[in-house]
Amino acid sequence: LKGLADLQVSLSHYQLAQQSYEASIASYDDAIQRAPDYVDALSNKGSSMQRLADLQVSLSHYQLAQQSYKASIASYDDALKSAPDHVNVLNGKGSALKGLADLQVSLSHYQLAQQSYEASISTLNDALKSAPDNVSALHKKGGSLQRLADLQVSGSHYQLAQKNYEASIATLNDVLRHAPDYIYTLNSKGIALQKLADLQAFLSHY
Repeated sequence: LKGLADLQVSLSHYQLAQQSYEASIASYDDAIQRAPDYVDALSNKGSSMQRLADLQVSLSHYQLAQQSYKASIASYDDALKSAPDHVNVLNGKGSALKGLADLQVSLSHYQLAQQSYEASISTLNDALKSAPDNVSALHKKGGSLQRLADLQVSGSHYQLAQKNYEASIATLNDVLRHAPDYIYTLNSKGIALQKLADLQAFLSHY
């Protein structure tokens, strides 16, 4: 059902996609009701909740999206109670936290957004403790560091922002050591380098 919903989103069938995500979540809930510690169902529910939240953001249903991101994170947390070192669950939670943070920025909830970005980075660091070469976790960490730096620039915390742009670039370089042709990481690194250069140019005249 989640795969069907993803396809419906790609085809711009948004109402059908929402219904499919909700049906997917209901099915996972049925499994969890029968086996409350079933890690795969808890993790998959977290993923479907996150995809639903992403869809709700694209439709400007911001309050619903905020609720769905938080429900996604809660489901991942439930999975981590039984499998605290599960890399895929930690990856999913880190991604959901970044999605929530991005939404909080758009809603001007800057302090909450900073907390969510920092939680995302911490969660992805936990994943990397178990799997230091996990490309997905590294890429997502680089993205969260960059978004945190963007937020710090907007709050005039320039030294912290510079540090986090540099950390983002270093993390993305770690991705490229394992996947040198990964175009999304190459693009993200280029953006981070450009933003760092903009900040350095600004600080040279500050």
